[in-house]
Amino acid sequence: AVKFALGDVDKDGAVNSVDASMVLTEYALLATGHAPSFDEYEKRAADVNEDGGVDSSDASTILSFYAYVATGGDKDIYGFLGK
Repeated sequence: AVKFALGDVDKDGAVNSVDASMVLTEYALLATGHAPSFDEYEKRAADVNEDGGVDSSDASTILSFYAYVATGGDKDIYGFLGK
């Protein structure tokens, strides 16, 4: 199994707007019939709602978490998601 950090698509140790942007870019590729560009790590990290896909819902959740942390939230992404 691939080890991954949920939400940290670019592997920089933080979950932020860059990760959300990467998710939206991947979703746009997939939605327009292009081949996926994410490797297995990126796909697992991006699928924050764990529904098996990478889409705008994942990007929105990543942005919501980033805003939460940026305004003083102290939970990790799993706590934020209620997991």
